[in-house]
Amino acid sequence: MILSGTAAGPVLGQTSELVCDLNACLNYAVHHRPEVSAADAKEITQTAAVFLKKTQFRPTLNLSGDISYVNGEPTSYFGVVGVPEPEIVNHRILYKRYYSVSVELDYPIFKEGVFFGIGAPSVNAAEADRKREASNVDMIKEEIISSVSQTYVTILNTQGALVLAEEMVRVNLRRYEMIQAQARQQILSKEDVKIAELAWRASQQTEEKVRKALTYHLNQLTLQVGAGPEITIRVNGEPPVHDSMPTLDALIGKALLHNPAASSQGATIDAAQADLKTTRARRMPVLDFINNYIYADDFLPPGNNFMATILRLKVPIIDFGQYSSDARMSEMKVRAAEMMMAAVRSNITQSVTDAYTKLQDDGAALNVLDLQVQQAELQLKQVQAKVLQQILPPSAALDAEQALVDIKKTRLQMELNQRMDDIALRLAVGGPIDL
Repeated sequence: MILSGTAAGPVLGQTSELVCDLNACLNYAVHHRPEVSAADAKEITQTAAVFLKKTQFRPTLNLSGDISYVNGEPTSYFGVVGVPEPEIVNHRILYKRYYSVSVELDYPIFKEGVFFGIGAPSVNAAEADRKREASNVDMIKEEIISSVSQTYVTILNTQGALVLAEEMVRVNLRRYEMIQAQARQQILSKEDVKIAELAWRASQQTEEKVRKALTYHLNQLTLQVGAGPEITIRVNGEPPVHDSMPTLDALIGKALLHNPAASSQGATIDAAQADLKTTRARRMPVLDFINNYIYADDFLPPGNNFMATILRLKVPIIDFGQYSSDARMSEMKVRAAEMMMAAVRSNITQSVTDAYTKLQDDGAALNVLDLQVQQAELQLKQVQAKVLQQILPPSAALDAEQALVDIKKTRLQMELNQRMDDIALRLAVGGPIDL
């Protein structure tokens, strides 16, 4: 999983302040969140499982030995009927010690329907499980990127909202002071003064609320990137802007290839197919090469030795329905996994389409709001000029300024929606949306 853009890593100074732009925060998060470390550990464990499966098709060399003391009579057929066995002392009564050492080499030649384990279904199943764990790692990273990005752009939006809230406080304060002056001239009543005062104090409370929200989101970002409580984060920089948006078909094609959910489900299908092949391989013969050497002695030379070279063939004949039941179950798992893949691909396509459509609508709405902001700014200049010419009262300039702030608030909210939809599109695609 690749992070879009380039950014310098976050710098942790002596003041325990982490300064980062969006990409730096994301890089810090994917390297410090414990969920990623846990998922990486699972992938490493599954890699070891793949190696373990491969070792089952490699030759094994075993050494065994024993020392025994025997006491009693022979119980073999010839011993019982009275025919002396050559190795029995006094032919009937045995009081002897002996030891034996054996070395056995076992090399699977044909197993699971393949020679020497090349392309063995059980190995392929373990490899598919490893790929699924790798996809889960990417999925966790994408979720972290999504949550951190959402909080980051929320902080930027809150910072912009704080600027507008401060501006609204100044506008309402000037309006309050102007109405006070008019009330002293008995142009306006005390009720007008009270209404203006309440509006001013309400704007102050709104400003304080926005400040608290900004602090909350900064603390939330600190936790999301995996930083300790002793570290404070200060965001620096706007999210990267896309110079050009790829087509919807291109994004859907990329999502179907790179979305971790699709990759994980693809690995699930591979694992189910490998399990089915493993089950079918149980009906295949097994051929082993065995070389066995034994040396035995009763502590009185000379000792005896024996060597055997064996090709052992095992052919399953009948298992009373166990194989057929397992095979049907494995086939059903394959069909279920393939049907689930169709559902996953449909969901990915729908998610990309929805996010893309919303993003396009957001862009169109922002263009309209940009024009409205420009119009409001021109109107404010015209009103201010007329106030200086005493054509309009000073309150008209305050009304125009307040209207401009209101439009900027609307645009700020639409900009937040656009950034959130951009994050949703990135999550649906499974990576940067720039092609």
